[in-house]
Amino acid sequence: MKTFLGASLSAMALFACALPLTAQTADPGLELAFIPRTITVFGCVPVPPERDLSGTDYERGTAVAGARARGIHLLLPGYGPDGPTLEIFEYTSTPAAVPAVVNRPGFGHIAFAVPAVEEAREQFLAAGGSPVGEVVHSHIGAGVVVTWCYVRDPEGNIVELQSRRPIAPV
Repeated sequence: MKTFLGASLSAMALFACALPLTAQTADPGLELAFIPRTITVFGCVPVPPERDLSGTDYERGTAVAGARARGIHLLLPGYGPDGPTLEIFEYTSTPAAVPAVVNRPGFGHIAFAVPAVEEAREQFLAAGGSPVGEVVHSHIGAGVVVTWCYVRDPEGNIVELQSRRPIAPV
């Protein structure tokens, strides 16, 4: 498993391989303003240029009349300059949002493996995120504890913070 600053990457990041993961935002500027305050929590790096997509081809590709989106790619940690990216885009017009819940159908959340869940959670909240639940320590099989929690970004998207550590047998 690849690591970045001693943290192993999440299964979601490994699954992404060279494909971008995309999240949309409904409030122009909200998510893009949130990104600089949170990317250091996860070790992501912005990949210029910022995108500004519109026009006939974009409308045809998205099947949305008048589609226009601004966004940026964030390089996921541990893969080098050609690794997978997370795309964050804001559209100039969006349908009414449905509140995100952890158990909704479709894309539920993205997960990041971090060295210290409590510390990453505090940084995320200080940057403008909000809590979903509590930090939990779960015993997974013999000898492994997973510490995890869910948080929300300002758009309401759910992010999981997770770390694993071995424990000595009793």
